[in-house]
Amino acid sequence: MDIRIINREGELINVSRLSLKVIGRSLIGISEKQDVVNVETYESEEMARRVLKKVIYAIWAKHNECDNNAVMIDLNGRRIKEEEEERGERDGESK
Repeated sequence: MDIRIINREGELINVSRLSLKVIGRSLIGISEKQDVVNVETYESEEMARRVLKKVIYAIWAKHNECDNNAVMIDLNGRRIKEEEEERGERDGESK
């Protein structure tokens, strides 16, 4: 499954092969080679944990509802216009 996250800086981070976890106030990804990628930093550890839970739920929901094996998560909650257009969605409609 291809999983990509857009952080607050607008960076697109492929987290498909990373283990996501919270360390302090940061949501990080750790690769198989133990390389660490800072996905996003928050005001508190509690907020970072809430975001990680939302990411988990988003991945689980997408895994159960679609066949294309790709998940795009925007940590800022913005809708991604290109993704919607690609899927043929319009405002107010959902798949």
